[in-house]
Amino acid sequence: SDNLAFMSVGFRHLAARQVDAKFPAYERIIPNTTDGATVDRDRWQQAIRRAMLVGTTSRRKVRLEVDGTVMVVRAASAEIGDAVERVPVTVTGAGWASAFDGELLADFLAVAEPGEVTYGQAGEKAPARLHQHADTIDFTYILMPLVI
Repeated sequence: SDNLAFMSVGFRHLAARQVDAKFPAYERIIPNTTDGATVDRDRWQQAIRRAMLVGTTSRRKVRLEVDGTVMVVRAASAEIGDAVERVPVTVTGAGWASAFDGELLADFLAVAEPGEVTYGQAGEKAPARLHQHADTIDFTYILMPLVI
């Protein structure tokens, strides 16, 4: 059949089938907000890494607070204490605060190239839109906030 593919390499075998279905309208879940912050990827990545040092392996909650020209990255642990990092940003719109899984933020920053990335969110409970447009990469990453 034209919609089947079989491949073998050594002892490994792969079978794939093309599904004749309409792809979900993923564009509907991508937040469309003009409020956001532009931040240097390297500075933000370092701040997230340092803040996550105080978290436990099962709880890597990181709180982001954007206000004026600064993004404050906070993490807390009853055993170790608090971490507060400040990263300069360019903000469009009003400030806001949300909490995220720090590992998921770190995943985005690990694949983003050095340079500027944008972070947009319509409210603290709304999904965040992380985006980078660079010479060799252009992608959008959607991240759901944690309950604060």
